[in-house]
Amino acid sequence: MPSGVTNIDNYLVPSIGMYRLDRIDVKLVETRARRVRDGEEPGEGLSPRTVNKILTTGAAICKFAMRRGLMKSKPLRSCRAATRKNQGTRRRF
Repeated sequence: MPSGVTNIDNYLVPSIGMYRLDRIDVKLVETRARRVRDGEEPGEGLSPRTVNKILTTGAAICKFAMRRGLMKSKPLRSCRAATRKNQGTRRRF
């Protein structure tokens, strides 16, 4: 199964699928992305890279919805990239 379909089924629908398209905004998406990254929502603590891939899939959906006249803006495109709380403390050997 393509990763985009997996992202939709496993993360986007459980996280923001209950919201109407006109109610999805940057604040909502960034909050949900942070919660998925931290393991508070489906995903059990995903890496920032995985969260950003999910946001990219969502941004493509928003772009499609805009072309169809279902959304007026692309809230996922404006979202900041997900980062870990302690980014920069990674130890390398």
